[in-house]
Amino acid sequence: MRGSIPTYWAQESSMTTPKPPILISRIDPTYQATQQHFADLFQRYSSPICVLDLVKHRERRPRESVVGRDFARALAYINGTLPWEHKIR
Repeated sequence: MRGSIPTYWAQESSMTTPKPPILISRIDPTYQATQQHFADLFQRYSSPICVLDLVKHRERRPRESVVGRDFARALAYINGTLPWEHKIR
């Protein structure tokens, strides 16, 4: 399955700016949207759920890495609540 990162982020589309900045649009300390997304995946496919990170982390100007760091924090938070055998990999 391929998809967008399930956290609250936004990017303005612009004809004049080819790579507009990516902004975290809402602070969600318990990552409810991310938890709901993975709960749906667990229900559909069971565990283990494996995540392949295709986000750029080395950038001159941080864009994708901003949302990548937020997603990494979300996964760490969620994995902290899951038993070992169900942790997201």
